[in-house]
Amino acid sequence: MRNLLLSILIVFVSGDVIASHHLGGEITAKQINGLDYKITATMYRHTLGSSFPGVVSVSIKDVALQSSYSITLIVDSITNIYNNVEQHVYSAQTTFTSGGIYEISYITCCRNNYLVNMTNPSSEQIFLSTLVSVLPSANSTPVFLNNPAVLAQKNAPMYYNPLPFDADGDSLVWSLDTPHTSTGGGIVNGYYLPVGAPANPMTINSSTGEITWTPDSSFWWQSAVKVVEYRNGSYIGEINRDMVFIIVDDTTNFNRAIINTSGWPTNANGDFVFNVQTGAPFSLSVSVADADGDSLVVIGAGAVLNLSANAAQFAKSAGAGSVTGTFTWTPTLAQARTKPYILVFRVMEQHANSVFAIDRTVLLNVANFTSTQTEQARAPKVKVYPVPSTWQVFVEFQADDLDNVQFQILDLNGNKISGTPIISLRKNGKKNELNFDLSNGVYFLQSTFDNNMVDYHKLIIVK
Repeated sequence: MRNLLLSILIVFVSGDVIASHHLGGEITAKQINGLDYKITATMYRHTLGSSFPGVVSVSIKDVALQSSYSITLIVDSITNIYNNVEQHVYSAQTTFTSGGIYEISYITCCRNNYLVNMTNPSSEQIFLSTLVSVLPSANSTPVFLNNPAVLAQKNAPMYYNPLPFDADGDSLVWSLDTPHTSTGGGIVNGYYLPVGAPANPMTINSSTGEITWTPDSSFWWQSAVKVVEYRNGSYIGEINRDMVFIIVDDTTNFNRAIINTSGWPTNANGDFVFNVQTGAPFSLSVSVADADGDSLVVIGAGAVLNLSANAAQFAKSAGAGSVTGTFTWTPTLAQARTKPYILVFRVMEQHANSVFAIDRTVLLNVANFTSTQTEQARAPKVKVYPVPSTWQVFVEFQADDLDNVQFQILDLNGNKISGTPIISLRKNGKKNELNFDLSNGVYFLQSTFDNNMVDYHKLIIVK
């Protein structure tokens, strides 16, 4: 049965893939100095198709002046990640003529004809782009720290986090997007989100960036993620990742790998959250089991693992049927911040010739807690929704021991937003309405409880 299934799968992916081998990618811009930037295009190719070129040409357009020029990017590296998928990284340096917003784009033909969530995929171009603001202060585009998870199993929950990150500390708002097909904002005709089980359609978590989905059909699905960047409430750019999910109906993979998250604390939104005391060792065991005895590899991704000083540690671990990795970190007081660190653990389960990736995301709140406060802070105190919102949010008390809570709005550096009020509420068993006049961007709602505990909720304002 297993050999028959693999033969069918090979026939399935070896037709139009030969002509339409491109599986998407993204473009980023990293400031080197002043107007000098390194432009990087990362693209993904199915190895059963034709080869990628050694160089690609990207267009750079001054959005205000509508003037443009092209540069050639040269391939830096080619990496076989898994499931017959290669990652090709191209780069080159350029010097912008002046400050402003620039669109950097790449266009190629065409999309794979097996894609089902658009009208005529083989006639649709692939358009990758980013918008970057060249500012007097330092600014690079955000990046994605996680590779795409191309293969997924029918009727099995999928957890995938592209893990957007901005080295400048700017506010990021991520969302599922419509793939683009040309310049000028053109989108593919007839596109709709990948279809899944009604109980678990494709969604993206506004706090963590994790995409969840239970695909219930064996098709190829096109998807895209947009990450918008704000600084001090003002829009300064965005990046987009274009990606393909290939769903297989592997009837021999009876038991999927499971990350043991029992005992991991959650907040009111169901996100895994740990409060980490500065100056104290913190460790988290990541245990994975697979009842089929499949080969397992667990890795970690996140900015906390790439810090220039005192980085956290998580060693790649491998095993058959079970594997355990251990995350360790002793953050310094200088590494405490209001904004949580986002950390992703990825399990790669190899069943026969297929590798299925599973991501689970945790938030790390790093502060100078007392030991008692650390335990109290893990329990959700209030629920805040919706996220994102336009200007109005609601709060509900989640703990019986609360009588009074004060709310105020902070920026991502922990500073109170000028002109916003401090609002005091008493527990009343109802949802309470909070109204704030805020510009588009990402903020924190600080909740100060009557026992002097402080908690934070991420607010995303999109008008």
